[in-house]
Amino acid sequence: MEIEGDGAEENGYRSVIMENLLQTLTIASEMNASIGNTEKLLAYVGSLINNFMDIENDWPKSYASAMSILKQTGLYANPEHTRICFNNEEHPAHFYVVNVDQTCPDCDEHPIVNCYYLPLKDKIKRWLINTELTTKMLGHWKNRDKWHGKTGVTYPLKELWDGYRFKELQWFWDPEKTWPLPTQCIECKIYINLMELNITSDQPCEIQCFNCNKKQHVRPEIVSGDPRNIGLIGHWDGWSPKFGRGVSYSTGSIELNIANMEKKTVVK
Repeated sequence: MEIEGDGAEENGYRSVIMENLLQTLTIASEMNASIGNTEKLLAYVGSLINNFMDIENDWPKSYASAMSILKQTGLYANPEHTRICFNNEEHPAHFYVVNVDQTCPDCDEHPIVNCYYLPLKDKIKRWLINTELTTKMLGHWKNRDKWHGKTGVTYPLKELWDGYRFKELQWFWDPEKTWPLPTQCIECKIYINLMELNITSDQPCEIQCFNCNKKQHVRPEIVSGDPRNIGLIGHWDGWSPKFGRGVSYSTGSIELNIANMEKKTVVK
């Protein structure tokens, strides 16, 4: 979608197209509309918008062109394909998600239930185009008087920022604080936390990877805290499905929550 014009006018034009395109496709999805009916809906919405704004050259005429626009803007990506094993005889208490070419780690069978999901990167992109959700993700900043510039625990413990750990990480959201971004090891590709090495400037320096001991020269990138930064809480629940059967194999599930949000909005 190539649009020419001055900055403000161009941004407004793009916003009209993208907002209405997303809404149109959302309605079509909720109606379980076929591709043919989706294209009829696209044509109808496009004709309505064209009554007050000339979008003839940029409004998608087909489902394929609509998907192409979403892909170009990073709002659509093909989902990851996995398979789920439900075997009530071998493992009635657990189900397993594996790659399409893998067998179940518990019963060794090839799962037949297909599962499609969006990776975290694509989910975050969708979070950021939802005005209601992005407003909720500023819950920590709305309540910054509870944690900004403070240490220790604040009673009563109702929100994450009432705890000491959130206060220890407040530099992540504080615009007045600066810190170096992590860097990736050139050998083992693991990420190295430069803050743990007490690096505070962008001057080139030599570091040693804690994982593979590879020495390397880096130029740190210094950034400032930002209230819009997203904090994630990860929880790993692991177990050994074949424990006691002479086979060593561990598996588990990861649960992620947004740390920036008030508890009442997270649980909804």
